[in-house]
Amino acid sequence: MAVLTAATVAQPDQVLHANWWHGNPINIIGDAAQQCCVAALDAISDEASSAALFVHAPTAIVASTDIERALLPAVSATARQALGCWLGDGTVSQARQIFRDAGVPDRARPCPTVPDYNTPEEAVRAFSFLRSYRFNQEAWRQTPPACRTKGTVDLPRMRQIFSDALASGRELVTEPEAKALLAATGLPLVVTRGIGPVASQAQAAAVELGYPVALKNLSHTISHRSDVDGARLNIGNAAELGEACAAMLVRLRELQPDAACKASPCSAWWS
Repeated sequence: MAVLTAATVAQPDQVLHANWWHGNPINIIGDAAQQCCVAALDAISDEASSAALFVHAPTAIVASTDIERALLPAVSATARQALGCWLGDGTVSQARQIFRDAGVPDRARPCPTVPDYNTPEEAVRAFSFLRSYRFNQEAWRQTPPACRTKGTVDLPRMRQIFSDALASGRELVTEPEAKALLAATGLPLVVTRGIGPVASQAQAAAVELGYPVALKNLSHTISHRSDVDGARLNIGNAAELGEACAAMLVRLRELQPDAACKASPCSAWWS
């Protein structure tokens, strides 16, 4: 639930009983008049919350229909989704029906009426569905748009990469080869540089590419870099890069000495 600001909490103090719960949920106390309900709803109108849930239990002091008639204009005026929970079955049936019939067709809401629920549990569950819906909609809007690849797929180039790997006795392609395969399909790729196992070469490549950068080892005999701590991400400067190169080579010699001895001129892969 939303955390109410000090300014929001101060507003109901003018009309509510002094011992009301100064937080969310706003408990207006059982004997509160209808204007207290309106004041509570108005108090949260400036909050960053996306919805409001009103739960009412009938009392002998204030008629439920009076509370409903006082609340409805405030509910219709707010841009937020409003939900209602009228407890008491037949005692509040008239107030519940008025809420259900209160359509707001000129507002873009998930529901054209004020949804009503028989129990607080059902109302809270519906509230959670609204939250999940909003979260999923926001996540969906972050999905990258589909786009066509430029040019045609270079199948001969792809076949050549696989043929070279098989000819060398390998069943796995390296990262540069994998990226070359993707490039052959027309997909955009992050800029990479192949370098030798020398810190100065990595630092020179980093100056060209721009920090931050990632440093990764490249070996035909190591399929999982995590086994040898063979990847460092988000390196921010030359000093960090030099330390990462040295530590990576030491670690590689300790865990995979054969791989270190048989390393190619591009045994460290910079991207």
